[in-house]
Amino acid sequence: MSDGKRGFLEILENVITGIVIGAFLTEFRAVPGMESYFWIIDIFGLVGYAALVMAVFKWSIGYILGWAFGAWVLYSAGLMHLEEIMVYIVIPAIILGLRVYFFIKGES
Repeated sequence: MSDGKRGFLEILENVITGIVIGAFLTEFRAVPGMESYFWIIDIFGLVGYAALVMAVFKWSIGYILGWAFGAWVLYSAGLMHLEEIMVYIVIPAIILGLRVYFFIKGES
């Protein structure tokens, strides 16, 4: 499968997953007394952040730039909070800076 087709399928899969999870969370929040369990979702989010940080080291420079642009678009649309944007843009920017630094030094 070509990279473009694989990328499109990943985007489609992520959009569908996001819609399903969003619908689930909306219904979950509507149940009386369930708001107190949202800390569990926060813990899963922290695990996701840790996995993201570990994965960034393997990303290409183009992927990091595209990721940062996409995160900025989501933040601008109000779909991301400030703490999320810090993880989704700042950490990849640090990795990108390190890659550029080591490239310039010739140790890539």
